Amino acid sequence: CWRLGARYDILNRESDVLAFNLWSEVFESLKERGLVYYAEEGPKKGCWLISLSEHPVLSKEGDEVLVKSDGTTTYVARDIAYAAWKLGILRRDFKYNRWGKNPDGSYILITEMDGKVSFPIGKASLVVNVIDSRQKRPQAIVKYAVEKLGGGGGSYIHFAYEVVSLSKRDAEKLGISTGGRFVQMSGREGIYINVEPVINLLKERAKEEILKRHRDWSREKIEDVSEKIAVATIRYELLKSDAEKMIIFDSEEASKLEGDTGPYLLYSYVRAARILEKASIKEFTTTPYNEELEEAEKNLIRKIAYMPLIMEEVANLLLIKRIASYANELAKMFNDFYEKCPVIGSKENIMQFRLALVKAFKQVFENVCSVLGLPLPEEM
Repeated sequence: CWRLGARYDILNRESDVLAFNLWSEVFESLKERGLVYYAEEGPKKGCWLISLSEHPVLSKEGDEVLVKSDGTTTYVARDIAYAAWKLGILRRDFKYNRWGKNPDGSYILITEMDGKVSFPIGKASLVVNVIDSRQKRPQAIVKYAVEKLGGGGGSYIHFAYEVVSLSKRDAEKLGISTGGRFVQMSGREGIYINVEPVINLLKERAKEEILKRHRDWSREKIEDVSEKIAVATIRYELLKSDAEKMIIFDSEEASKLEGDTGPYLLYSYVRAARILEKASIKEFTTTPYNEELEEAEKNLIRKIAYMPLIMEEVANLLLIKRIASYANELAKMFNDFYEKCPVIGSKENIMQFRLALVKAFKQVFENVCSVLGLPLPEEM
């Protein structure tokens, strides 16, 4: 995960939701509000269930067990308590000890009963849970419960995603028997896919392409650039897809330098960087530009100007794919501009204007790729 750019603040053990009595506090609150009941008879005799009769959709499948007849809690029960903690509904809190460090040097905390460190979350204004779409009903029950507990159900969002599968040829490269089909993780079949081998597979592909073009590069430079290409490839492939659709990841398709891929975005950025490097202009003229704009210039300027609106839309609607689509569209506009509008070698005023446009593209593109978590090399 660190190779992909992930970082952590705290690690909360699921068992500690019970150990720190977060569940017991929530359970009492649910009882006080008449939201749960004890089944005296029937197939669920001896269980505690949450009443869903008031919910127009969840009620169709009946009430949900929170505590089994043997006294053990269900996943939904523990998640209600965890959600209530995130939203600041509870009086109780976790305690922590230091567990390790992120690559940036910041500490990672982990829940411990004898913890010496406090890390109060407070009342979160928005809780986004990135969880498999197969948990749609359980998560809807959690949202309903915390809303009834006064947590403001609108603050709790289940960002559902479909599973990620490996293509048949990638699975076979990693030594996984496919039976002639794509492969996804399955505990029952004993299939576990770690992201590390997939990153390494992409990195080796990138190295092969680099060595075809840059045999003079040092080993360290090849390692650095190929790692960035591999990480950008897998991150972009996941982020560009609809969250509700299954992703079948194929390294060969994802690594192409043309089309809707991570390497295409990186190549576009490198192209802009090279233009600015060759021009080596430190300051641009402030003289008004009176030349008539080419259509490719207009399109690029317009697309650059959309960036704040795209970011606002994504923040409000959590349409992550929209950022990826915008990045690809922006790269296409830039490459069209590159093909149709010569920069270096043009008349001085035209060259100055177009260099400023290239610089604007590069800056905006850096910002967009930063949001997507795509590492950018200066050369490819």
